[in-house]
Amino acid sequence: MDGYGLAWTIYAAGALGCSVAGWLLFRRFGREWASFVFVSVLALLLTPYAVDAEKMLMAPAIFSIVFGGITDGFDTVMPVIMVVSGVWLVGLIISLLLQLALRRLSRNSGGQPANVPTQRELPEERHPEDELPDDGVPLRAER
Repeated sequence: MDGYGLAWTIYAAGALGCSVAGWLLFRRFGREWASFVFVSVLALLLTPYAVDAEKMLMAPAIFSIVFGGITDGFDTVMPVIMVVSGVWLVGLIISLLLQLALRRLSRNSGGQPANVPTQRELPEERHPEDELPDDGVPLRAER
């Protein structure tokens, strides 16, 4: 693997770590917000843009937006912003469809997670009086 591929691999691993961190931070606000942040971070960090179209040298689009905006102005980075916006919208639509499908699937399965026992499966409650020896005096531990 050449340096270009290695750089993209390391960058992709870091971007995936950032998106997982965003998901972990926002999952307390609900699955919808966590998914929104996850998809948004992935779209911002992983969308490539061709720096040199003839050699097909790609760079993260967020770098092209920031550095191109600083040096050349907003008008020159507008095509890059449109590409990132398109990738972001497609990711959000896929995320929404996936959430709707999972919600419908969980509603059809009874609405209970698979690992929660039902009332009939719960063991019978035990009381300390039931475990006394025959004479009714509790056993004491000796040291």
